[in-house]
Amino acid sequence: TVYGIVKQAGGSIDVQTECGKGTLFRVYFPETHSQPVEENDFTSPNALLRGNNETILVVEDEEEVRRLVVRILSGAGYNVVAEANGDRALARLIDQNEHVDLLLTDVIMPGMSGPELADRTGLPSVFMSGYTDQIISAQASVDENKYFVHKPFVASELVDTVQSALISAARKPLPVPSTASD
Repeated sequence: TVYGIVKQAGGSIDVQTECGKGTLFRVYFPETHSQPVEENDFTSPNALLRGNNETILVVEDEEEVRRLVVRILSGAGYNVVAEANGDRALARLIDQNEHVDLLLTDVIMPGMSGPELADRTGLPSVFMSGYTDQIISAQASVDENKYFVHKPFVASELVDTVQSALISAARKPLPVPSTASD
């Protein structure tokens, strides 16, 4: 949410409402003295090409964020499919029997949470959220060892995290089926 992002950045929101005239929102952020981050054009074919056509399932309930993530990851060389919530994502995986290499999901969503979706799919996962750590830990259990991206994020941070998670997943040995009878 906007409030969560503003609070996380140390800012505040002032709201003034006047009947018959409307509402005015003022968003304040603390002054920064850091250098601006260099923008990359992720629409050019080789701007940040790191992917090898791995398929990433993006699950994000905010449409604008979902479209941005799809554009960034597609521009970075990944095959991206997206859904608006955990239930639809799970149904897509079951119904279409689609191969997915990585799940990139919002933590807190209506219905099924990101961690619950990750547990049910068993896919390597990257979590993202605009909420503070306290809110996340109170509403959803995210393993500290999982990959995580705070919103708002820089495109290169998102791509780096996805790439690291894919590399880590590729290094893990495949589970050996149990031969012991129960």
